[in-house]
Amino acid sequence: MDPKQYIYYYRDIDKKEIDILYIKEGEIYPVEIKKNEDLITNVQRDIEVVKDSLKDRYGYIPVEIENLLQITRIRNLARQKNVVKISQRGNNILYHFEPENFDTEIVMKLIVKFKNRIKFSNGAIPYLTFSLNSGKCLEEVKELLEVL
Repeated sequence: MDPKQYIYYYRDIDKKEIDILYIKEGEIYPVEIKKNEDLITNVQRDIEVVKDSLKDRYGYIPVEIENLLQITRIRNLARQKNVVKISQRGNNILYHFEPENFDTEIVMKLIVKFKNRIKFSNGAIPYLTFSLNSGKCLEEVKELLEVL
């Protein structure tokens, strides 16, 4: 299913915005996303508050919104682990690190846990290449971050 068919952004002529408009079966679900310093340090708690609010308001959380919340968790965890960028190339996930904060000893820890699924490049911007094992990309991305 293509997200462009059911997830939209809205701004009116007065520049009032709705960050996400999720439309399913004729129902419209507006979602506002707010960023503040507290979100960075307490992201899990804040996500649970958002989830509870959505459940109270709409009765359920669409899988697409659940995925967005999971991505928020991953971004927060990546910041904590000095990962500046996560990208995907085919069946591989690349984790780019801040050079001044990268600990090469972590590479051995990852190789022990993930074996031949890990490759390391120690260039100007060090990065790891992680080969995905299943169709659960977000879960595997988070799993590696938790080991860092």
